[in-house]
Amino acid sequence: MLRRRLGRETNPDDLIFNPQAYNFKSDPNIVWLQDPLECFRQDEARQFEQVQQIIRERLRGLGPGVDYAVVRAGPHDTQNEHDELGTVVRWTNNRTGRTYNVTSDADLHITLYAGMKNGKRGDELYFQGHIYLEKKQRPDSDDSGDFDYVYLADPSTRLYPKPGEPPASEEWHYTTNTFRKTS
Repeated sequence: MLRRRLGRETNPDDLIFNPQAYNFKSDPNIVWLQDPLECFRQDEARQFEQVQQIIRERLRGLGPGVDYAVVRAGPHDTQNEHDELGTVVRWTNNRTGRTYNVTSDADLHITLYAGMKNGKRGDELYFQGHIYLEKKQRPDSDDSGDFDYVYLADPSTRLYPKPGEPPASEEWHYTTNTFRKTS
């Protein structure tokens, strides 16, 4: 349940989701900007915890002190299209007046920021990136929707790597410290 207020002043706490509201296990070092129910069924707390565990493991590889993540988008398999200047391409539905980002297919991934919780200036985010995942069918089930999320250990299996770059299991870029202190 997102509690976004109308108007100019917005409290940062109103822009995040509390996983416990959906009976998902909460981690104080992982903040969700996307409603978890947009990418996890209410009864899939196990998948939610798998993704959080993957995030914790991959944060350790970014360096000492990197222990905090802000998840912009949970598991998804689309990406925004960009023009030659790097700006997201948008289109407007003339009938409704709504504007949308133009997207294309992508490998399954999560989009997040990473940094330090309670750094010198509050919560400091240094990286923006993607962690690629794969769905592994649970051996005890015939239901195709009954799967586990695992880290994509073999990036050569990616279908949509960035043009001109070798496929990777993670992509990280330095970013400005954009997320205000949440704790």
